[in-house]
Amino acid sequence: MFARLDKHRTIIKAKRHHGIGFKKGLVYTFYFIFGISLLFLVSCGTTNTGGGRTVSNVTLTEADKGKTIDVNQSAEVLFRLKENPTTGYRWAIDQNDDTLLSLRSSNFSSTSGAPVGAGGTRIFTFTAKQPGTVHLQLKLWRQWQGNSSIIERYDVTIQVHSV
Repeated sequence: MFARLDKHRTIIKAKRHHGIGFKKGLVYTFYFIFGISLLFLVSCGTTNTGGGRTVSNVTLTEADKGKTIDVNQSAEVLFRLKENPTTGYRWAIDQNDDTLLSLRSSNFSSTSGAPVGAGGTRIFTFTAKQPGTVHLQLKLWRQWQGNSSIIERYDVTIQVHSV
């Protein structure tokens, strides 16, 4: 009789254990789907409403070098370029029309978890002020050494359209 009782306890424990594993699987599935959805939303361009008009924002990288980009007036234009300031080389604006495209900020973001001295990303944030076309040129250089130290250039044409 005790052998039969032990057999039933073992079956009940196995069923409980199976139920817990199933619940954990559901939780992990939920977090996986949630994470993928969040990643998708973050990677999409954003559209904000400000002052009764639609403002389309755009983020550009090294892959957009030489391209022509259309943006709406009042749009925020971000440039994300690889940089390692510990080498002395930093991205700087070489040519721009401030009346059409004004610089709001320039910040360096180090790579998460990277050791001291590792590279990161220079983030330029511009605002499209009025309709027109601007040819923006950036340079990677050592400022104290002058133009002879330029090792890379980045150029893009921005066409600002009225909303």
